[in-house]
Amino acid sequence: MVYWEQMRSIPKTLFFNFKYFPFRVAVKCPVFISHRVLLKRLSGTVELGRVRTGIVKIGFGDVPLFDSRKVRSVLIIEGRLVFQGDAVIGPGCHLEVFGELVCGDGFAITAYSLISAKKGITFGKNVMIAWDVSVIDHDWHNIYDEFGTTLNPAKQILIGDDVWICFRALILKGCKIQDGVIVAAGTTVTGSPDASNAIIAEDAKLRIIKKKVFWKK
Repeated sequence: MVYWEQMRSIPKTLFFNFKYFPFRVAVKCPVFISHRVLLKRLSGTVELGRVRTGIVKIGFGDVPLFDSRKVRSVLIIEGRLVFQGDAVIGPGCHLEVFGELVCGDGFAITAYSLISAKKGITFGKNVMIAWDVSVIDHDWHNIYDEFGTTLNPAKQILIGDDVWICFRALILKGCKIQDGVIVAAGTTVTGSPDASNAIIAEDAKLRIIKKKVFWKK
């Protein structure tokens, strides 16, 4: 981390740590927040599995393919966010926590990715996420049948240990990815592949799932 970047990040880092942790923890600054992170809504809770200065870094990183000086990360915490150990979340990432988000030890995102947890998303240890990846456990808007019943509730996502999610992958609600899996670039995962220590790739097929549904904003 460049010294100048550290200096500019002091105000947001101090604000975040003293907001979420008791004094004896906050003074150690376990979470570093880049000055390029937009702290949009912070009404939830943050928990740490271990406490060490800078064990979690949000908004930092120098990815050769991108100009990190011209992007902003966005952080929304209205639910429960847990870091079980070391974590690095690169520049341009968007984290929305309305339910629960658990990041295992060794969690890393390269850059420009989105995680949105309305119900619950859990990452195991040593999970690596490339750029332009989306992990979303809900459909953003509810869909109803003719009786007003919600057809698309949020569903928990579980991702095992040592998983590598390659660029432009899309991980959707209800998925369970086992240990040691590599999710190929551009793959949309909508189920629970019955495989560990494997490369998975999936081609989406267009089909009619259900008729007589209604969309509401």
